[in-house]
Amino acid sequence: METVVEWLNDNTGFVMAVLTAIYVVATILIVLESRRTNRLTSIWEDERNRPNVIVWIDAKLNTRNAYSSDIDFYLYVRNDGSRTAHEVSIHSDPELATRHGFDSDGNSIIRVPSLIKESISILVPAQTVSEDIGPTKYFYEDRDDAALKITFEVKYKDSDDKTYSESYAIDLSAQRGYMFSEDARSRTMFQVAENILEISRSLADIQRTLDQPDRGNLFVPLSDQSLNGSQKLILEKIVESEKDPNSLGSLWMLVKAIGSTKVRELRDGGVEFEVQGHDVEALCQEGSLAGYYQGGTLFFRLSSRLLEGEG
Repeated sequence: METVVEWLNDNTGFVMAVLTAIYVVATILIVLESRRTNRLTSIWEDERNRPNVIVWIDAKLNTRNAYSSDIDFYLYVRNDGSRTAHEVSIHSDPELATRHGFDSDGNSIIRVPSLIKESISILVPAQTVSEDIGPTKYFYEDRDDAALKITFEVKYKDSDDKTYSESYAIDLSAQRGYMFSEDARSRTMFQVAENILEISRSLADIQRTLDQPDRGNLFVPLSDQSLNGSQKLILEKIVESEKDPNSLGSLWMLVKAIGSTKVRELRDGGVEFEVQGHDVEALCQEGSLAGYYQGGTLFFRLSSRLLEGEG
């Protein structure tokens, strides 16, 4: 120990020089590391405060009704960055032109997604846009495995007009033959909707029956009904027309227009004459005519009792 101390005392200048050199080297290393850290921090900040547009394709099950479902491919574009992306353009290789079905002449309907044909003017942070690019059935029928390896080149700008570019490679060949399981919940909802529609139709039929002017026959005895002169004249004209063998049992309709109300026989050469609408309804209620409403129009014909000679 004493020898070391004596050596240090005898070589103080040398020791100080070595320590100074170590200090300088350490300082240089610290400065270099600090500059490297600052660069990484700057890069990290730039990456954090920039738009970041990603592109992918995914399949989606679409339940059309209670009896059929289709699987379509959708193209998705999303901005995962913290700043707005501008002038987003997408190019695909090979071209993403897909068959969507057939027109009335049997020709294939081929479409290129609008997200590829046209640039997206603006894409705010966390915003996703998507587009149906066609049924998976046609997608796989029209492409071999090589054509299912699609590369997307995406270019866009930030608000400072700085340009960014990304490339995404998507291989859809692995999903060939992949099918979704039946969407039981959606099918059930369609079935419920159809049941409700059927109930609505039944209620409409009941309401239409109740709205028929001859429904009074159910409650009012025919013997209690009496006809006025205009009603008898209408009945006489209809009975007179029914004497023609070609007209027997013809269907008539009540035609209401501004300033005029007529009855018209629905056959070639059928007669037509003006009436009061309430007289025709009264004849239906009385039972001389059998009528019903359809689409807001009253249709009627002579009742069976008159055709059989009971009137």
